[in-house]
Amino acid sequence: MHPCSKNMVTTLGPGGPFIANDPHAAGGTHLPDVNLAQPVFVDGETLWFCLQYCPHADIGGMAPGSMAGGMSEIYQEGLRSP
Repeated sequence: MHPCSKNMVTTLGPGGPFIANDPHAAGGTHLPDVNLAQPVFVDGETLWFCLQYCPHADIGGMAPGSMAGGMSEIYQEGLRSP
């Protein structure tokens, strides 16, 4: 498990969904691939996660589609959510 994911799993409580798209911190491929996760708890213990993979056409980068040539930093691709 990715270190970032391990930290999220140990700090979440009931009602704690999260969103992540950062390929460096959350293990994704690129920013337009947004992942949603909702932990499912039974008796205060995390049993599993419900996950949703959401590919987006544009995530607010410097060019339409968030994946233009000539970008030199990840911040130019759009919104990052660890």
